[in-house]
Amino acid sequence: MCTHHPKPDDTGRTGAALEHGEAHERDHARWSRRDFLSLGVKALAVAPLLLGRTPLTAYATHPMLRMLQGLETDRILVLIQLNGGNDGLNTVIPLTDDLYYQRRPTLGIRSTNAFRIDTDTAFNRGMSGLEAFWNEGRMAVLRNVGYPNQNLSHFRSTDIWKTGTDANVVDDTGWMGRTLHGLHPDYVENIPEKPLAVQIGGTQSLMFQGSDGAMAMTIRNTELFERLAQSGDAYPTDGLPDTAYGRELAWVRRVANQSYTFAGAVKQAASAAANQVAYPTGQIGESLAIAARLIKGRLGSRIYMVSMTGFDTHANQLARHEDLLRQLSDSVVAFYADLARAGLEKQVVAATFSEFGRRVNENGSAGTDHGSAAPLFLFGEGVKGGFHGAAPRLNQLDTAGNLRFDTDYRQVYATLMRDWLGVPDPLTRSVFGRDLASLALIDEPATTSIDPADQPDGFILAQNTPNPFNPTTVIRFTLDAGRQTRLAVYDVLGREVAVLVDGALPAGPHAVTFDAARLPSGVYMYRLEGGDKVLTKQMTLVK
Repeated sequence: MCTHHPKPDDTGRTGAALEHGEAHERDHARWSRRDFLSLGVKALAVAPLLLGRTPLTAYATHPMLRMLQGLETDRILVLIQLNGGNDGLNTVIPLTDDLYYQRRPTLGIRSTNAFRIDTDTAFNRGMSGLEAFWNEGRMAVLRNVGYPNQNLSHFRSTDIWKTGTDANVVDDTGWMGRTLHGLHPDYVENIPEKPLAVQIGGTQSLMFQGSDGAMAMTIRNTELFERLAQSGDAYPTDGLPDTAYGRELAWVRRVANQSYTFAGAVKQAASAAANQVAYPTGQIGESLAIAARLIKGRLGSRIYMVSMTGFDTHANQLARHEDLLRQLSDSVVAFYADLARAGLEKQVVAATFSEFGRRVNENGSAGTDHGSAAPLFLFGEGVKGGFHGAAPRLNQLDTAGNLRFDTDYRQVYATLMRDWLGVPDPLTRSVFGRDLASLALIDEPATTSIDPADQPDGFILAQNTPNPFNPTTVIRFTLDAGRQTRLAVYDVLGREVAVLVDGALPAGPHAVTFDAARLPSGVYMYRLEGGDKVLTKQMTLVK
């Protein structure tokens, strides 16, 4: 009887040892590839991008792109995501509202345990580090922010906030991704030397997803940033085992290191500056420290996003919530103190957001459940400090016992885009598919120098989003000049099933919602005509 013996590899490993080693090294390779895809990578071979049959032209010197990438005289926006749903009532406390204490007999915070700011209101005492910010007008509180038909699912509500859509619309692009794509429509063909936006922490966010892919660089964690800062490489290639799999992993890492689009820019910025104040330990402190270092190092990105978790306070909320707000507040204070060392504190506004607030009534676990409207915070010398909006009305709750919203969250976004960053109004309108009036949040609103004559010199039809869709989708297009325009939808037999636009439109970006509720599932074509120019794309309706 012949017994088969496993053949050893070149290290003498056999059987289970070899299998375990292979699995371990493959896990490392998979981890590398995941980070490789999330960091903003230039493809090894990129085919020319065509919209319809018209190639995109380069806009590298276009005024709108210069406006976005300039840092010396331009402004920066830092978005701070509070994951889990921050409890607004125990953040901004209505001291003189008896209903607050009736509905929260154990969670209601008394003035003796709060950071009192006036007769009627206090902040959670975890926010006491922000006292100077509040007194000096460098902190704004926008109350009762939400949207119609509030969704109480973490995942779905987060997607709504990141896509900038209505509650009943599913989109696979984010509001910031659409903005960046509108400012830099040839991003895939002509990737700039520096990232337009940087996300610090977590996986690639839907917020930065454009119609042609991610528009931001994602730095997953502090360790990855430190590797980029020290060597310009995301992954070390030394010290790997001298085995077939070790050599393969080294090769994969070398390829990945060579392909990181913005690794050199990050190393250069990180080498040019250092953090000059102590930050609180933890996720938000570490992330804002990285953001400050890149801003001070003149990376050139105009948008940053950081996040912190833990705000889903269903149980034992009081101490946990106070600690979270202390981490947030002290990290913000450190961030601005760090920027001030380089004279950059006036250029940066930071804004918080969270997927929802908490229910007014406390639950039986000394916590609060998913709610609706909540306050947002803005920080920086560029904001109009103080309260914006009325106090929450605890005597006028909705049928589910939740606070009613006063301000649509998209108005906050539109205000930051238009009044702080100077994004042209036509693009803001296109991103959200509607007119959104600015809120009085910014002390000196930006005046964009972009006029209609500076609009991108291109006739562009973008892929609809979402796609596949059911039953609505958004079709976006850009006109190079004011012209008679027709946008129509056809079935696969060439029959016209809908006319979405038929008339004169100005130059610039436009967005149209197509409702296919009356049509059967299938493939449809949409065709944009303007003068002698025609573009066509395909979309899929799935019911």
